[in-house]
Amino acid sequence: MSRWAGLLLVSLLLAIVLTAAFRFVQHTDHEYAFWVAIFGATATQLEARCAASKSPDVCARARERRSFADEFRIHRDAVMAWWWPALLAMTLAWLAVVLSAAAVAIDAWRRRRLLHDPSQGQPKG
Repeated sequence: MSRWAGLLLVSLLLAIVLTAAFRFVQHTDHEYAFWVAIFGATATQLEARCAASKSPDVCARARERRSFADEFRIHRDAVMAWWWPALLAMTLAWLAVVLSAAAVAIDAWRRRRLLHDPSQGQPKG
């Protein structure tokens, strides 16, 4: 295996792993956004009921729901802090795949050309 083929193999594996990591960050962000919206909406409804009824039970549930939605928002922000680094690492890994694949293709083309015309590799003189 040539050096370029080895680099292609390693960079391809790394690119696949980093793509999965990036997709995990995106999927987690979508999930957290969904739950923040759900718990935020129910917290708003409970806060409106609390203001209307002044019931301590409803107000306690509203505060609990609001704090739960805030915790989801904090976790979502922590996950999204990895979005740009994951995107950059994934892009660089796929760039390495493309460049090493091009180098492997050029190397194979040169070898094929030398097999068909041995004088191409010999110095003239």
